[in-house]
Amino acid sequence: MTLLILITFAVVYLGMAIGHLPRLKVDRTGIAMLGAIVLLVAGAVTEGAAIKAIDFPTLFILLGLMILSAQFALSGFYDWCAWRLANVPWKPEALLAAVVAVAGGLSALLANDVVVFAMTPLLCAGLRARGLDARPYLIALAGAANAGSAATVIGNPQNILIGQLGHLGFWRFLFACGVPAFLSLVIVYWVVARMWRGRLSDGQAPSPPTPPDAPRAWQLSKGLIGVVVLLVAFTTPFPATSRCWASPAACWSAAASPAATCWAWLTGTCWPCSPACSS
Repeated sequence: MTLLILITFAVVYLGMAIGHLPRLKVDRTGIAMLGAIVLLVAGAVTEGAAIKAIDFPTLFILLGLMILSAQFALSGFYDWCAWRLANVPWKPEALLAAVVAVAGGLSALLANDVVVFAMTPLLCAGLRARGLDARPYLIALAGAANAGSAATVIGNPQNILIGQLGHLGFWRFLFACGVPAFLSLVIVYWVVARMWRGRLSDGQAPSPPTPPDAPRAWQLSKGLIGVVVLLVAFTTPFPATSRCWASPAACWSAAASPAATCWAWLTGTCWPCSPACSS
């Protein structure tokens, strides 16, 4: 049985690494499902253990983020961002920095997969219209999306799972991972700029393609409202229902300074019942 588990593990991870299995028309999701089915049929994992291994809260959060990010895509927001980036009248080095900053910032709050897939087509079209090689900018887009998503607990599925299992709040996670994520964005820019040095020169576009329509206001407003609600839910204690709240006055009396009071309130160390904060 142990040998079967090891073989299944190796085949699944090999298939997920290369994106497919020979003679099978399945993607990475299908490969993972086939591996789970093999273990279930062989009796290596029971049905109850398999269901227990699924972290449904994390999946629900990820689904909500995907829907929210798709809302921005349907509104044309990503197309507008990509077009504006590609046609901003800056030198290629500054344009590269803008791509890194925008991709990293959006990926910290929205699903980075959707950000990359949605921005790539028009970014390529705009860059080619300027006579620029799109490859370094696409490499920067992918790298920045990964680096920026590491900054927050909602940036990518891995962070969501870590935050869910570790009971990590938004602000604690941000203060721990924000600086490394920012440094990673700087490294992404530096590596791409250095590797493509001398090949980022601007060009002339004889006939630029037609710009996209402005973002649709109604769909964009729904997405923005969703982001605000999401941030309020993750950055404040207001959605909590099973905790005993302490008043701001109680936190103020327990803290050594106004700054400490703000920190305690934001990080959630003072609003549950505790000897230091209970009123």
